[in-house]
Amino acid sequence: MPYRPSYAGFELNLISPILAVLPASAMAAAIGSVLSLAVLVLSSPFTGGWPSLGTLFAAGLGTLFLLLLAVIIATGFCAFHILLIGVPLAWLLGRRLATPLGLAVAVAGAVAGALMAAALFDAWPFGTDVDWPFTAMVMAYALLAGLLYRKSVLGARLLSPFAEPEPTA
Repeated sequence: MPYRPSYAGFELNLISPILAVLPASAMAAAIGSVLSLAVLVLSSPFTGGWPSLGTLFAAGLGTLFLLLLAVIIATGFCAFHILLIGVPLAWLLGRRLATPLGLAVAVAGAVAGALMAAALFDAWPFGTDVDWPFTAMVMAYALLAGLLYRKSVLGARLLSPFAEPEPTA
């Protein structure tokens, strides 16, 4: 058995969940924003003839700017909720995060985060507004963030210099 310094457990269990917050939140924000844009484009009615090339170029430039802005804002929201819910769950689960139980806890934590975000904006199921599209969008961002965060934590633990080798059968 190779020598493991005394701070290896600290690095594997406490530092790896913190290192995984930004990559997971950025990926969830990018995927969620592109999917939200696609749903908005597909659900908007297109009436009239084809616009001119200049109008298409301006609309494309505006769309790219709004998409970039949405990704930046969504990254902040996802990182906040991951820090609030995901990091403590990863700390508590430790090695069990890689098991099916860890997957179930990650999904349950993501759903709890989505409900918390919906309650923050006074939307369904806690508020008076029955805003299904907003709640569905929040749920999609939260589930993406929870699953990608779990995967990022496991990847950070595998890439650690103190990672234990996988048992061979």
